[in-house]
Amino acid sequence: MLPPNLILDPRERGSVCFLELDLNAILWEIPLSACVVPFLLNRIDTRARSIALSRLNTIIKNQDGVALNKSLWVECITEAYSMQDLATVWDIESCNPILVRCTMLPSNSGSISISEFIRKYEQDLPSTCPTPPSNFDSILTQTEVLEQILLPNAEESITNNNLGMFQFVCMISCHLMESLTAEYIEVCPALEALVISMLWRLGEAEKVLGILRSRRHRLGLKKENVPDADNTSNIKDKLRNIEKEKDSKFAEMVVIISNDLELGIGVGKKNGRKNTFCEYYLSCILYKNTWNIALILIAIVI
Repeated sequence: MLPPNLILDPRERGSVCFLELDLNAILWEIPLSACVVPFLLNRIDTRARSIALSRLNTIIKNQDGVALNKSLWVECITEAYSMQDLATVWDIESCNPILVRCTMLPSNSGSISISEFIRKYEQDLPSTCPTPPSNFDSILTQTEVLEQILLPNAEESITNNNLGMFQFVCMISCHLMESLTAEYIEVCPALEALVISMLWRLGEAEKVLGILRSRRHRLGLKKENVPDADNTSNIKDKLRNIEKEKDSKFAEMVVIISNDLELGIGVGKKNGRKNTFCEYYLSCILYKNTWNIALILIAIVI
């Protein structure tokens, strides 16, 4: 019995041939709206991962919402995560190099808060994101999708003053975060920061507050349902410890965004914060030694 990737040629003395698929030729005939993520990520071909990301990038460039929905990109990413606990742990640690970029602060902001954040977490903020390990071949990680697709397109839309593209990337980012959260999958802090920053730029303060209130509620439930140490696997123990540090970083990111970025600035490259007379304060989650939740202040002072 031969493996499915081998073909037996019985002519003359017989020979065995390897069967290889030309992914580019196959996908050339398949529309962007087709659900090909599982097909690609189950290929041995090392190009499959980059081809999958390239197709998602094309959908975003075209701002093709129909293709995005029909191809089930977000749903496929979420389903793969639900079967691999280690991916969440890897993502929370590996997204650190792009944390600051995900605040989407204007290049001319000269934020003191960002400088302090970098100094504080200098050892946790390497220059590049690591490559996913080989056992994640069937998963498109949050870090990959952020670093190679969502963040570059968001930055490009600001550079080109393309509000439509910015809104489309924001919609996908929100959809991905909501889908992961609905399946009780931990969202990496870089994705959370990007969503908060993009919504803040679009003037969606109420949505930002809604996300933060929901996050606070989930952490409250986690605190109530923490299992005994004897019944907890090593993976869950590690994830819990990483989550504590993640919450602290995320809270600081939220404060930096709300303090240093003008609400409703859109795709503007210049920060007009100094010329405004409004200060916006957000509720944020602070971690201090235990799962303490602090609601700082929810108000708009005009």
